[in-house]
Amino acid sequence: MTATSPVLTPDEANGFPMQPGQPSEKFGAKLVDVNGPLGLTAIGAMMTIVQPGKRAFPFHNHLANDEMFVILEGQGTYRFGDAEYAVKAGDICGAPKGGPDRAHQLINTGDGVLRYLGISTRNDPDVVEYPDSGKFAALAVAPGRISCRPICVLSAGSRTAPITGTEKSCNRHTAFDCHGQAPLSCREF
Repeated sequence: MTATSPVLTPDEANGFPMQPGQPSEKFGAKLVDVNGPLGLTAIGAMMTIVQPGKRAFPFHNHLANDEMFVILEGQGTYRFGDAEYAVKAGDICGAPKGGPDRAHQLINTGDGVLRYLGISTRNDPDVVEYPDSGKFAALAVAPGRISCRPICVLSAGSRTAPITGTEKSCNRHTAFDCHGQAPLSCREF
């Protein structure tokens, strides 16, 4: 993507909701693509705006990509491995690639919005583990788009199986059922 300007004002940019298809007590956020409009191709960057009591993503770790989060506004809790850390505007959280001991999640525990800038490497494909549910996903990113498509979502201990073609889409992910069962929604990760 070619940048139209070297400066982006996230509040004026088009974002998209990151939430389940039905109301959720846990998940809900607005995501704003940062790297695409700025023409950046070697790093990923996304502004995330999370309402009080919510989180944008399940607790997860990446096997191929490092991430870091710059807290711009609000306060929350940063889950990292087995620990939890209070975070506030001005803090920077690291999420190095690795196993479940590096799983991470930001939760808005404040009274106002939690706004943070997520920055990452862009190694593709990636495998993402979800320790809370025992599932993992193999992800491939479509070039030039702020979207990813899980190649397959499996439970820990399950055998690899071909994709059945059964899929269910939401705003960011398409989850394939690899065993002929009902399609998974984004929040079942």
